[in-house]
Amino acid sequence: MLFRSFYLFDSKGRFLAWNRNLEQVLGLSADEVARSHPADFFAPEDQPRIASAIAQVFEQGQVMIEAPFLTRDGRNPAYFFNGFRTEVNNQPA
Repeated sequence: MLFRSFYLFDSKGRFLAWNRNLEQVLGLSADEVARSHPADFFAPEDQPRIASAIAQVFEQGQVMIEAPFLTRDGRNPAYFFNGFRTEVNNQPA
């Protein structure tokens, strides 16, 4: 099954916005997503690669990467991240 999740976060990894699909896929509440960092949604062994991809978005403007999500119920659905830098309130996001 294909889920299209959208989320927006600032350069410190604070979530600014996301769609309900992200909560459903991860099995998290809106409050839990808001308190998380984007790398938290991946297994520890994938987090360095994810952190590098996030940095690349802010430095170069975009990135694509594949890694399985780490969900509350233990599933690991495939995740294809297409990250693009934008601005929110004159700050990179």
